[in-house]
Amino acid sequence: MSAASRIEVKSIHGGSGEALDYFDHKNGLSVIAVGGNKLSRGLTLEGLSVSYYLRASRMYDTLMQMGRWFGFRGGYVDLCRLFTSRELNEWFCHITHASEELREEFDYMTDVAGSTPEQYALKVRTHPGVLQISATNKMRSAITVQISWAGRLVESYEFKKDVSVIDNNFRNTQQFFSTLSVFKEPRPKNAFVWYDIPAKQVITFFEGIQSVENLKKAEPRKLIQFINAQLRNGELTDWRIALMSKPNAENSSSFKINGHETQIGQWKRTEDDKNSNEQIYYLRKSHIISPSDEFIDFSKEEKVRAMKLTNLHRKKEGDAMYPNGQLVRNESTLRNPKNPLLLIYLLDPEESIDPKTHYLKALTLLLAMQ
Repeated sequence: MSAASRIEVKSIHGGSGEALDYFDHKNGLSVIAVGGNKLSRGLTLEGLSVSYYLRASRMYDTLMQMGRWFGFRGGYVDLCRLFTSRELNEWFCHITHASEELREEFDYMTDVAGSTPEQYALKVRTHPGVLQISATNKMRSAITVQISWAGRLVESYEFKKDVSVIDNNFRNTQQFFSTLSVFKEPRPKNAFVWYDIPAKQVITFFEGIQSVENLKKAEPRKLIQFINAQLRNGELTDWRIALMSKPNAENSSSFKINGHETQIGQWKRTEDDKNSNEQIYYLRKSHIISPSDEFIDFSKEEKVRAMKLTNLHRKKEGDAMYPNGQLVRNESTLRNPKNPLLLIYLLDPEESIDPKTHYLKALTLLLAMQ
């Protein structure tokens, strides 16, 4: 009660005349601050723990500046709360992905290309809907380029919980693997790997897969368009396919491999309950693959070369645990453009799906494509 009695309500905006004078309150200042531009663009609230955020903007840069409203208080992170709309949450998720990719671009520019921003064209992902990177007058020198999957790790991280979609994707995947030739021996303990699979078979597989509509970068129809375009350039011709199988898995699914029924172990990939709902399963951290799996198809010699390249550009002391994916993908002597890798994981819903938000007990197919 004594803590609540100290709370003041302050209107913080350009013409209000009120201010948050922390210096004059040596024992702390407890306020409910209500405002617009001044709060969102020019003021950080010390010890902010609860935010009600509904102020929208269509600009990446403006939204990121307004992120100060989200709040963080050292030692009290478990008490911080943010209340906002689903649309704004999706916008910030998109901006986060775009920011992570831009940081990777900076790292590649400096560590691998050895260039400056004047010499190297940095790319920022655009939004398929209403968002803009910045105001038009700030982007006079920007050039719009078509999306490309070249040198990218493309992962599915959002899935429908519709039973008919799940069943369709699962049956399509079983059919796909039943048509493949003999996998390579000796095989890794956590996967079955096939080499030199014609692109036509992969395209047929993608044609039978249904995905979430707004997951643009892993949408099967767009991937097919990209594959067909690259085939005309003599690339993506002979695929490597890895069906990942968890050793000693709690649950498994039956696949016909080399003409024999084989149990494929299902994987745990935790649901992000904040972005999921009754229709959509959203993968926590938006990642499905384990980093070392990206090199599941490499020979021992290729892995040694990949590790040498990684350690050569490593900023931290000591050797890396596994190769750096981006470095390897951009080095054609390691990852031949003719030989893309498709990784397929089966998700165990009993381990992965949050029981508070999920009612479906069926197999969900997860795809990760490079």
